[in-house]
Amino acid sequence: MALGLYTVLPAGRRWNEAYQALLAPALPAVGLVLGGLWFGFTSLFSRWMPSPLAAAVMAMTLPCLTGFLHLDGFMDVADAMLCARPREEKLRILKDPHAGSFAVVSLACLLLLQAGACYSILEQGKALTALWGLPVIARAGAALAVMTIRPMAQSGYGKMNYSGASPAKRWFCALCLVAAMAVMFALDWRGGAACLAAMAGFAASCAWAVNGLGGMNGDIAGWSVCCAEVLGLAALACL
Repeated sequence: MALGLYTVLPAGRRWNEAYQALLAPALPAVGLVLGGLWFGFTSLFSRWMPSPLAAAVMAMTLPCLTGFLHLDGFMDVADAMLCARPREEKLRILKDPHAGSFAVVSLACLLLLQAGACYSILEQGKALTALWGLPVIARAGAALAVMTIRPMAQSGYGKMNYSGASPAKRWFCALCLVAAMAVMFALDWRGGAACLAAMAGFAASCAWAVNGLGGMNGDIAGWSVCCAEVLGLAALACL
């Protein structure tokens, strides 16, 4: 169910309400699948493609595999948060299906930064093991956020995960996050540091959006996942 909902992978679209509360705890596993595909595609394409083209493929792999799901949330939150308006107006903009200028400019900046970081990583011959960990870290953070931060009043997604979140589910996601971080540091300290930067980026971007919008929802989760992954890539490129 989680792969069918959060990715474009052919995992089927069967839906069972009885397992709905398990979707958030399944996010780290979704991240592991995405990370494996990201690592595999990048390792393959970087062998025979010129670096700029391989970097473009590397930058676009995750958005394509997720059906641009998180980029949609990123654009919505950017539109709402970057306008100098009261909270009520920000919330109205957040729900508006049309993309505003802040969303378009923010998306361009995100993709440029992501492509530049990917190009630097490939040109410097950095180990790609961090590509396994970054999606896990970002999605474990998203799962923890939607299960622990009070949702917005109108957020059905947030309420669904918040109200059905037991301490065991939160601890499971926290354990996944810590385990992924430990494995990344054990394999390559640069990859571990990149994952640490991604987690810090997730926490900061999520806190900023929640404070500005008054609660948690799926758009903020997507926004924070995008921020975490691009900051992790940028950290790996700089180390």
